[in-house]
Amino acid sequence: MRSIDTSFAAAAGGVALSQKNIRFGDHTRPSKHGFRTGLPIGCGVALVAAAITATIPYCPHSPPTPKVTSRARGEC
Repeated sequence: MRSIDTSFAAAAGGVALSQKNIRFGDHTRPSKHGFRTGLPIGCGVALVAAAITATIPYCPHSPPTPKVTSRARGEC
């Protein structure tokens, strides 16, 4: 479940960083404003994704899966 949250938050933060950048010689770097914008966006998206993930049903009373013994797999 956490992988859903972090994936969405990282994608949103990456978009904010890529949109706000500065030129430094021949290279392009993210600006301070990009980091300050990307962090709250990433946190907000992570909270929304956590809320969505919390609605996924969980059934703790599901029957356990049977254990496979070596005889059932055809081994001696």
